[in-house]
Amino acid sequence: MLISLCLLGVFVWFLLSALEQTAEQAERVGLKLVLNQLRAALVIKGAEVHLSRRERYQDWRGSNPMMLLQEPVAAYSGLCGATRLAAGQWCFAELNAKNGRGILVYQPGQPITTEGQAGNRKKALAWSVAIDYADSNSNGQLDKEDRKTGLKLMPATKRNRTAIDPNTGVSEK
Repeated sequence: MLISLCLLGVFVWFLLSALEQTAEQAERVGLKLVLNQLRAALVIKGAEVHLSRRERYQDWRGSNPMMLLQEPVAAYSGLCGATRLAAGQWCFAELNAKNGRGILVYQPGQPITTEGQAGNRKKALAWSVAIDYADSNSNGQLDKEDRKTGLKLMPATKRNRTAIDPNTGVSEK
């Protein structure tokens, strides 16, 4: 009887571990899918800006990339509010209400690491729209002599992150 209980306990532990790994993998795949959709939309918008005489890349820096999708993802809740984001939810945190610039925030439900960011239920992940460019002088910064080539989604900078409460996605102004 004792051996049966021990074997059952080991089996349940193994089953729960496999279930947790599957949940983590499903969330990681879902996150990558959304990021790829946003990046594809930014490539299209970048091409439109390049061909346009009226728009500039600077106008789109820090914008809300969810607005470029025909329909935002189901887990997108709009502008970040004062309450904590639910696991698996997205919101846009405006850092500058005048021009609508900010960062896109995702609240993981499982511990997850992607694109150099580590998040969990207590630490949200964040991205911002940036200008893609050919770095002619290899200094890692967009300069006047660099050629702008489009728009891209990249992990939010430390400067932007410190302005956002990771629990709610709300600016700490």
